[in-house]
Order: sequence, then structure tokens, then C-alpha cells
Amino acid sequence: MAFHPQSEPGDLVHPKYRADIDGLRAIAVLSVVGFHAFPTWVKGGFIGVDIFFVISGFLISTIIFQSLQRGSFGFAEFYSRRIRRIFPALLVVLVASFAFGWIALLPHEYKQLGKHIAGGAGFVSNFVMWSESGYFDDAADTKPLLHLWSLGIEEQFYIVWPLLLWLSWKRRLNLLAVALAVGVISFALNVYDAGTDVLAAFYEPQSRFWELMTGSVLAYLMRNGRGVAPPEPASRGLKAWLHRQIHAPEAHGPNGKTLRDIQSALGAALIAAGLFVITKDKLFPGWWALLPTVGAALLILAGAQARFNAAVLSNRVLVWIGLISFPLYLWHWPLLSFARIVEGETPSRELRVAAVLVSIVLAWLTYALIEKPIRSGKHGQSKAIILFMLMLVVGGVGYGGYRFDGMAFRLAKAAGLAESEASVSNTFDCGADLPKGSFCQRTATPKIAVIGDSHSLALWQGLVSSGDKAFGQTINIGRGGCLPALGAEFGGTAAHAGGCETAMATVIRTIAENPSIEFVSLSTYSRTIERSSDDVLERILQGYNETIRRLNALGKKVVFVIDQPTLKHSARICENSPIELRNALVKKKKFCGGTTPDDLEPHPRYDSFVARLKAENAGVLFYDPTAIFCEREGSCKVSDPSGLLYADSHHLSARGGSLVAKGLIGFLERQERHAAERVQR
Repeated sequence: MAFHPQSEPGDLVHPKYRADIDGLRAIAVLSVVGFHAFPTWVKGGFIGVDIFFVISGFLISTIIFQSLQRGSFGFAEFYSRRIRRIFPALLVVLVASFAFGWIALLPHEYKQLGKHIAGGAGFVSNFVMWSESGYFDDAADTKPLLHLWSLGIEEQFYIVWPLLLWLSWKRRLNLLAVALAVGVISFALNVYDAGTDVLAAFYEPQSRFWELMTGSVLAYLMRNGRGVAPPEPASRGLKAWLHRQIHAPEAHGPNGKTLRDIQSALGAALIAAGLFVITKDKLFPGWWALLPTVGAALLILAGAQARFNAAVLSNRVLVWIGLISFPLYLWHWPLLSFARIVEGETPSRELRVAAVLVSIVLAWLTYALIEKPIRSGKHGQSKAIILFMLMLVVGGVGYGGYRFDGMAFRLAKAAGLAESEASVSNTFDCGADLPKGSFCQRTATPKIAVIGDSHSLALWQGLVSSGDKAFGQTINIGRGGCLPALGAEFGGTAAHAGGCETAMATVIRTIAENPSIEFVSLSTYSRTIERSSDDVLERILQGYNETIRRLNALGKKVVFVIDQPTLKHSARICENSPIELRNALVKKKKFCGGTTPDDLEPHPRYDSFVARLKAENAGVLFYDPTAIFCEREGSCKVSDPSGLLYADSHHLSARGGSLVAKGLIGFLERQERHAAERVQR
């Protein structure tokens, strides 16, 4: 993550070491680790990344400001140090992930890992993850390199900000004004995106740079030096007052020291509030990100002598954790994610504790045996070149894993996995203008349009593969996490809020442009409804009513496909994996032979929602596939002799989607026959 501010020899000027900043870094990494390992306990722990951003902006900008001032800044030296700081630990984690994936992952999982390794090596993970789904999605648990999105943003900052500062310095521009301008623009984009496309606000660098720029403004205000520092305390005006408050409040007696303590206490309180108040259901970052960002800035501004900084942040244990925070950040999530993949469900509390402890040990070994030796000593430029070349190789190997479909030749039993691997790939393109994370696929003359969130994918695949001459002609449009409800942009979780309205506008337009479409199928994940508050649920209902009204106006018959039962555990643990390691570690659940009510997620709010939708839309058809899975209430199948019916706990496999599609085709054919009989009478 951020640079450790120890003094190093060379042309660049480095800030004086502050133990309290390492302590703050420890708070940040422990928050993130806590959120990933125990999300129900540390609900807002993901704000640790925002704290890291402020620290990084402060330290890097301090180096650049002071080096520019002394005429010693050089891009080659700057990036050489960045490479020696970041690449060693990252290379080790990428290679370790690739190696473990070789023996533990199925082809489709290994293919995804290869793409993420390539994205991590190229420092574009934020864009890769943005194109797939949200940070808080269920699928996020099975992405071992998901956390590299933040490293991508930092590296993009390291590319843009030094160049902009250097150009501004050469043109004699006010560097504080430049930093403030970039920060204000970035914050405005963040607030705007949080209200229109939360995924963009979360992953776009321009929506996140304001947090790093907060640290940069701090660096400008807190540095000393002729020509670019604030005025001396003896001068008058606002700048002089700011200088006194930042650099020498103790010179004004006890009140100055008290101000430091108040700043420190307030900063700690803001971060604590963020940890407890901010959850994954908030529109984050947006305005909420001010809590950790301002909190971290106040703690840095307070200085090492402030009471909280000296007593808590400078504690030896926290400082030690801060020293290993970067490799700890890199190691902890792959361990937790691989445990989730191999076990097929959320790992036990004991296993998660063990994963965290192992990640701490690995972080210390990485820091002591790899990071420190490479960062120190002679031949810095040569080390940087070698590390850069190694990163190119690792990125290329990762891309190879993606390009060659997860290297299925690794597994002697890999043949026939397609049935259980379930998800249809988004390889077809309607040419529609859809936001990232959308899917749009079609046959030549579609009779039925399948629209909705990711639950529509298996149904689409089942219809296409059914061989039915009429209903096998179909089109599928939608976006993961987005409800087919016009005007319900904030339906479901905040992580999916943005872009849904744009996707739905494209859906309506595309259906209008295809007169061959007679039926439109609507579907959604039942837990999206279950998780929604009453006011949001009301908006969702009205959004569905509006969608139905628009489709009816186009002359289309609407059928609502009720969601299949949701399992409490992933069906993956029921399959015999071609990977012996997973067979040995996974304990198959009793529900693999048939569920009990305790194995299913309850959905009373969803049932009530469907009932209201029926009452308010008399002309809509409702198809319930529950009978395909369940003989009686609570007793449902996870698999049949042909294979798994589920891809995980709630998405259908190709087999499950085929069964639902077959049932839907029969249902619609009966409706057509009844309609024809009524006309004849």
C-alpha cells in the first residue's frame, strides 16, 4: 500500500520517520482484515483502504514537494524506489496465488484468476473488477486478488500526480492550488458517481484521487522550506495563522498542545464512527468517505506528540503491524478467498482465524526476507529493472491462464465440467450501449426476451439450448445486481445502485426495436428484495409496475419468473471435484441428498412482494419453477442424476437453467393454446 517513510540514501528527500503513522497504517490494515475475516463484526472495516489512501498521498507528496524544492527530484529515481517498494511482495503473492490455483482451482476459476493476475501485474485491477461486479457481491468471496483494486488506484496516482506536480513546478504554478483543484474536482466526481453509478465511484481513479489529494494538501501545509513553505510565524494573515497552528502550536502555551490533542481525538473518533456507522449497504464512497478521510488527515496533522498519537498509535505492537501492513494486506485476502473456494462455503471461524494468523506470519517473512533486502543496499536501479521484467513475465503468464481457458489440461477429469460450472459466458453482443457489468446476447429473431439480473443468465442459456424452434429464439439483456424495474435505481444493495437505469433504458429500446419479440420474462434474485428496506421496496414495486406498463404499451406479453429456492450453502460442496485436494478438504453437507427447511433461506418479504405484484398487474403471467426443485415445502433437490442444479447457493447451473427453461416453455405454450381457443370461441 503506502510507502514506509524511513530515510533512504539517494537523490530524493524523504520525510522524517513518524512511528504514529505506522500505527495509523496498522489501524487501517487491521480494519480491512477484520472486515474480510469477520464482516458481521467489523462491518465498516473496508474504510481502512481510505485511510491508506490519505497516508500514501501525504508521504508521496511530501517526498515530491521537498525534492522539487531542493532541485533533486528525478522520475527515474522516484519510480525505481516505487518499484523496489511495491513489486517484491506483490510478485511473491501473485506467484503463490498462481501456484496454489494450479492444484486447487477448476478451469473456470483458474481462468478468472489468470485475468486477475494480469490485471494486478499491470496495476489495472480496479478496472478489471469494475467490469465484473461489485466489491460487496457474493461472488467477491471467490476472487483471491479482488483487493488489488486499491493498489491499482495508488499506482495510477503515482503515474499522474508526480508528472502534474513537476509540470506545475516548472510553470511556477501554486502547488497548493493545484492540489486543491484536483481534490475538489475528484470529490465532486465521487459524490456525483455515488448517486448515479456506485461501482464507478468505488473503482474509478478520478473518483478516489481526492482521498490521496487530502494527504497531498496536508503534505504541502506541513512541510518546511524556503520559497514554497507557508510564511514564517512572524508574518500576518491567514497563512501565518495556519503555519503557527500546523508547525508550532506549542509556542503559544498549553492551548497549542491542547489543539493537537483535540485534533488527534477528533480524528480517532471520526474513524471509529466510520467503522461502526458505514456498512456495505451505504452509498460508498460518496459523502460517507469523509469520515475516514478527514479522520486520518486530522491524526496526521496532530503530529507525533499529540496524546492519542503518542500513547496509542506509537505503541510498539501497532508500529510493528504497520511495518508489515503492505504484505499483510496482500496476503490475508488470498488466504481467506482460497479457503472459501476450497470449502465451497464461508470458512469456519476457526479457519478464518488461522488464515489471519498465517497471513501475519507470511507478511513478516516477506517483509524481513524479501522487502527489506531488496529496498536497501546497492544497485537500486538494477534491482528495479529486474523486478519490472519479472512483473512483465508474471503478468504474461497470468494472461496465458486466462487466454487458454484456465489450462484445463491440468486436470485429468476436467472433461464434462461444463454442466456443473454453470454460468453462461457473456460472449454475445447486441451492440447496445450498456454500462460495465452488463450482458447483452441474442439469437437472430428472438421470440422471448429474458431481462433481469444475473439470475436471468441460466434461463437464457436453457432456452437457447432447448432446441425449441420458437422459444429457443431469445434475447437476454441485463446487468448483475440490477432489477428490471424502471426508476428503482437504488433498489437492492448500494453496491449495485449505479447504471441500472441506463441498462433498463437500453432494455426497453432494444425490445422496441425487435418486433419479433412476443414475450418478455422478468426475474430477480429473491434476496435483493429481502434485503431492501420498506421505502426502497415500495420504489422497486412501482419500478416493476412501470416496466410492465411500458412493455404492455409495446404490445409485449410479460411473464414474471419467480425465483428458485435459495440455499444457505453453496451446491459446489456436493460435487465430486476433479481436484483431489478439494475432495479431501470439503465436508459434504447432508443437504446434498435433499434439503430441509433449515437449509433454505427464508424469503417472506419476497413472497409478499410477488403477491402485491400479482394483485396490481392482472394481465401479467407468473411462472413458479419451485415444483421442479421441491417435492414439498422445505424438501428440495440440489442435484439430479444429470448433475448439480445450482452453480452456487442461488445461481442455477446449466442443468438447473435447462429444467426451468423447459418448464417455462411448456407454461407459455399452454398460454398460447388457451389464447387461441378463446379466439376460436
